[in-house]
Parts: sequence; structure tokens; C-alpha cells
Amino acid sequence: RLSGELAGMPTAPSPERATEVVERAAQLAHVAPVLHDVSDGGAAVALTEICIASGVGATVRMEHPFSEDPHRFLVVAPPGTVDIPADLGRLIGTMGGEDVVVNDTAVPVTRCRQIWAGSLEQALAG
Repeated sequence: RLSGELAGMPTAPSPERATEVVERAAQLAHVAPVLHDVSDGGAAVALTEICIASGVGATVRMEHPFSEDPHRFLVVAPPGTVDIPADLGRLIGTMGGEDVVVNDTAVPVTRCRQIWAGSLEQALAG
């Protein structure tokens, strides 16, 4: 547990907001090296998946790291290369280093990879 509540229901989806967000994601897909939705575990899980895939750590700060609210995704891009209106997004951190750091809690990317690689085996073993 990193911070915040791990229970509750996601915010109800909004068709209008969904259209805006999907359109923006489609535009960003042409300029941002990484886009990842937060629908399966929240932003902290999506961030960790990005770090595992890239082998690069990250440092972020967010209020509800495991929230699966709709119409949200992470964008990873070099500074100044993408334009996201303030009403659609905000900077939550930076990529770099060897740890995934969420709200001052750090886990090495190598440890995250070990946990991820063994998770199916552990689940099946009970």
C-alpha cells in the first residue's frame, strides 16, 4: 500500500469527456513514445508496467495511485514535445533512475520485474 484508500468505485464515465480524451490520445500517439491507460490497477500499476517494459525508473506524485477512473492514461514524452491542455492533464513526474517512486515509496525496477514475472505462477500455486 502506497497511499490513499484502496477501495471505492471509479467515477462514472462521461461520453463527452471520453470523446475528448480518445481524440487527444490518438493525436498524442503520433508524437509521444508511450501512452498507457490506467484501467487495470490505476496509474501506479500502469507506470510500473511502463518502467518494467523500458527498464527505466520514474518518480511521480499522485493523490490516488490505484484509482481506475475512466478516461485517463499516462503519457511519457520528452519535455516540451507534447501539448496537453490543463483541463485534460497534468505533469505528475519524470522518468529516470532505477526505482519506481510513487509518493516517496520506492521499489527497484528489477524487483518490480521479478514480482511481475512470477505473479502468474504464484497465483496458480495458490
